Amino acid sequence: MARNSGGEPPQPGAQERTPISRPRRPGNLPLEALAALSQPHLGLCEGDVFWVPEQHLNYHSGKAGRFCVLVALETPAGSPAPTIGHLVVGSTSPEWDDSVPEIMALCGEGGLPEDTFFSFRMASSIDLALLREVGRYLDRLDQKRTLEMREAVLASTLVAVKRVLQK
Repeated sequence: MARNSGGEPPQPGAQERTPISRPRRPGNLPLEALAALSQPHLGLCEGDVFWVPEQHLNYHSGKAGRFCVLVALETPAGSPAPTIGHLVVGSTSPEWDDSVPEIMALCGEGGLPEDTFFSFRMASSIDLALLREVGRYLDRLDQKRTLEMREAVLASTLVAVKRVLQK
C-alpha cells in the first residue's frame, strides 16, 4: 500500500503520486564538459602540435595535410575568450632563406614523427572549433620551445601574429 508524504496510509480513493522526471543534460555530461564544448579554446595552448588537412592552411604543397604548431591564440574584440588560432606549418627541410626565423623540433618533440622545421615566413589563421574538428592533436612542445617560438614570431614579418602576442 502506498503512503502519503506524512508516512500514513493514503485515504481511500486517493491517487498515488508519480515522481517527476527532470530533463537530463546531453549524454549526462558534467557541467564542466558542457562548458568545454561551447568554449573550443579550453585546453589549447601555444606550442600545441597538430596535423591539419592542407585545405585549412595558407600553405599548399599538394599533400593531404601538414604538421603545424599553434603559435598564438587570438581573442577578437567583444569575445570573452580566444576563438582564432595562428599556426605555423612545419617541413622536413630547413628554410632556404637565412633571414626567416626558424625553430627545429627533433623527432619525438611535440609528438612529431621526424625532425621538423617551423619557418616563420607565413602563418595560417583557423577557427579553434574547426581546428579541434579537423586537426589531429599530437602533443605540446616544451615550455622553453614556446618561448623560442614567441621570439621567432617577434623577429619575423608575421605582423598579424605579432599584434596578437603583443596585446
